[in-house]
Amino acid sequence: MSGVYDLFINETEYHKIFVDGEMIVKWKRDLAWGVIFLATSLAILIYSRFVGEMNFAQGLAKTSFYIQVWGVILGLLSLALIFKSLRVRDQQETTPLFTRAAVFTIAALAFYLFALNPLGFVISTVLYLTAMILFYYFTFVVKTKGYPENSIIMGIKCLGIAVVITLIIQQLFARLLGVMLPTLGILGL
Repeated sequence: MSGVYDLFINETEYHKIFVDGEMIVKWKRDLAWGVIFLATSLAILIYSRFVGEMNFAQGLAKTSFYIQVWGVILGLLSLALIFKSLRVRDQQETTPLFTRAAVFTIAALAFYLFALNPLGFVISTVLYLTAMILFYYFTFVVKTKGYPENSIIMGIKCLGIAVVITLIIQQLFARLLGVMLPTLGILGL
């Protein structure tokens, strides 16, 4: 197996794999993504007003505080992207707004958000991370480089990585920050 640099592909290979539509001007795509992310950050900030607060002595802040911090960060980065796209107006042709990868990522994230409460943090996060890792592995590595990796072995590796990452995140939020994450009934997962 070659080095890490084999994971990078050029624009032509990327376009063949991900893009169904025509190329567009970069500043217009960046402006559109900036507006989408700004609307998302506003939705996050509105949602945070309706989150039930948990009163725990060991928590560093209220539950909604963490949601609001991420909403503000996303909003500021969105504004930066909007202002940059309007100021620079890069005329370079680039991939369209919605590539196959973008659509898959948005659909997987929507599934994750809707599955979070019914399935709990651990199960929904493991499923989400496994799906994302497998999708991008097979898209970038297998389709472009043709590595003959056994799919079952790769699936097990991705599942293991997803479990480790999920448990680290869970411990970080539960123990260090004192934030209660959604669980699956009596299993507590």
